Amino acid sequence: MTREKFTTTLDTTLLNLARQKAVADGLPGVNVIIEKALRVYFANCSVEVWEKALQGGWLKKLTIRNDKVILENIRSRHIKKKSHPQYYSQDFLESKGWRQTWKLKKA
Repeated sequence: MTREKFTTTLDTTLLNLARQKAVADGLPGVNVIIEKALRVYFANCSVEVWEKALQGGWLKKLTIRNDKVILENIRSRHIKKKSHPQYYSQDFLESKGWRQTWKLKKA
């Protein structure tokens, strides 16, 4: 892949967050973070998600991607506004039988 130099203006807060993330991950600079964000954006910009509420608290979720369609039946969905981070750490969740199925790659 060829690289091209360009100049732009970014929100200072976003740029500082990208700098901090690059340092924390041991990456050579902010450009790596911006490139990863663009890759995630383009990988997901054509995805459509549809939901349909059914009787008894069920929810049907349809995810349409270019190469596949995923249909999920969800019994209930609870959204918590306030949470205690210690109850959502990897170690705690694994000890309770949860299995991580997806995480953004740090390649």
